[in-house]
Amino acid sequence: MRALAILVCVLAAACGDSTSSGGGGAGAGGASSGGGGGEPAGGGGAGIGGSGGAGGEGGSDGCVPPDDGLWATFDVVGQTYRAQITDPDGIEQALALWAGTSTATIPNGQLVCEPAPYNCGHAFHQDPATLQFAEVTTEVCDGTPDYVDANCAAFGAFYCPWAAQLLELYDCRTDPSCPAVPAP
Repeated sequence: MRALAILVCVLAAACGDSTSSGGGGAGAGGASSGGGGGEPAGGGGAGIGGSGGAGGEGGSDGCVPPDDGLWATFDVVGQTYRAQITDPDGIEQALALWAGTSTATIPNGQLVCEPAPYNCGHAFHQDPATLQFAEVTTEVCDGTPDYVDANCAAFGAFYCPWAAQLLELYDCRTDPSCPAVPAP
């Protein structure tokens, strides 16, 4: 596994900022269980546009909420990205992670190199119909959102940031205002 990580680093020429994400994930040498879920930034505010967190983090931040599924905000070593989750297993896994009853913390989904309105500020998104959570994944799909933005076409088929921490979770399945899922 370490040899593969070194090869990926050499090919990507970006060991310092993507393949060894740091934070709650593993570096080039091991498996990761990531961090746990927690309080949403800004507490248990209302739906989109409700009480945001410090510095405006939280809520929509200018993003357009999806019209279905769950809407999750992740921190990956200080970088934020958002994902829509429509896969039924992925929805249950996200809710379990948010409730603190799951150790599967890595959001793993097919990478789409096109912007999505709910992942504002990025030129990529994860396919909502494929996004599920894992305890461990191969290192080749790990990286920071900024690295994926800069290298999307060559990145690979899936994105699975090991150091991702679930910051916020909104439920857009039945209410277009996408209310925040209450913190446990």
